[in-house]
Amino acid sequence: MTGAITALTLREWWSLRISLIWAYKGVPPSKHHTGAEPEATVQTWRLDAGSVQIHTGQATHTVEAGQWAIIPAGKAGHNFTDDARLLDVNFTAHWIDGRPLFELDEPLILFAAAHPTLTRAANSLVRACPAYDIKTREAPPLIEARTSLAAFMRLRGRFHRFIETWSSALQDAGIPLSRTAETDPRLAEAVHLIDAMPLHQPIDHSALAGSLGLSLSQLNRLFVQHLNGTARAYEQKRRLVHAKRGLIDPHAPIKQVAYRLGFREPSHFSAWFKKLTGYTPRQYRQHTEHPGEAVA
Repeated sequence: MTGAITALTLREWWSLRISLIWAYKGVPPSKHHTGAEPEATVQTWRLDAGSVQIHTGQATHTVEAGQWAIIPAGKAGHNFTDDARLLDVNFTAHWIDGRPLFELDEPLILFAAAHPTLTRAANSLVRACPAYDIKTREAPPLIEARTSLAAFMRLRGRFHRFIETWSSALQDAGIPLSRTAETDPRLAEAVHLIDAMPLHQPIDHSALAGSLGLSLSQLNRLFVQHLNGTARAYEQKRRLVHAKRGLIDPHAPIKQVAYRLGFREPSHFSAWFKKLTGYTPRQYRQHTEHPGEAVA
């Protein structure tokens, strides 16, 4: 593709944020969902049985068994048939400023038979993931699963291999990489440290700034310059994405979502969520579970 990005400096690649949310095979976690996934979330599905309709602002796309669907972050709702079975890899892939890795506006649908390396990489990744029953939620979120160093390294290696084959499939389909402005390495390290912190643990931003050889005002200046908000605003946005991710899961109690984010009282979580979104957690969940139903 003329003008497509094929290589960047290592400093530029260092500002790429990639993390695995889950990978499994089985029934869809939610048969029906309206509205988009949280902004940072990328979904890649391989339909093994049944079908799914993916709804965007521009069109409705139907994916049948034997096809892959790569869904851009923050773009779509869906309706699965009752007999649907899939392989689902859910992850984040974006630059430090929030721009997605690929300039994908609509879902990309591919035939699985034409992409055997993607299928092998996805199957290998699923086998490396801790056992997780997506229907009954009998295990904690993947990020909280306990595992050995060897198992962790195996999982990370297989995830990186999946991202490699996934990105190759997108580029082969003519989807261009996006590009972010060159980022101050101190900001990249600050974002890395915040993203690595447990969601329930408060962050000492002054200590964070000090660890990077900065004052708090200097740290916030970097965040405002590159990310249009302070370090605390970035932390809040991160927690909000995880809150939304938890709330669109119909099997996760709202109280459990609140506790995982560090709220001791569900009422405090509800007030915080409504202040940021205009909806209570229950209203947000109801809206995503029932397509076309207005949020009160």
